[in-house]
Amino acid sequence: MDRFQFLKTCGIALGVGVLTSKPLLANDPATPEPAVTNQRFRPGTKGQILVSRGPAEAWTQHAAFGPDFEVLSIRQERNETIARLRFQGQHDIRLQLSANGQNWLVA
Repeated sequence: MDRFQFLKTCGIALGVGVLTSKPLLANDPATPEPAVTNQRFRPGTKGQILVSRGPAEAWTQHAAFGPDFEVLSIRQERNETIARLRFQGQHDIRLQLSANGQNWLVA
């Protein structure tokens, strides 16, 4: 096998591997919220995290951290729901939803 055929074979193998692998980009922050135990979460205003228990359910307050906090994102990471908050526009905080789906713990 000459160098050209070797590079061509490697390129094809790499292309197939990329096309069949999972997406490398995280969820779009504009999409709602990961579903955990039939709950969907999204950022609210003034440090709130909102929850919906189903597609036809209204969004209700799940947690309120106060106006000094901004909820940046809520996403699913390795079977855990992680919320990113910013305190007074400077300090980032990561919170993890507890196993019972009711409490937020520092991650």
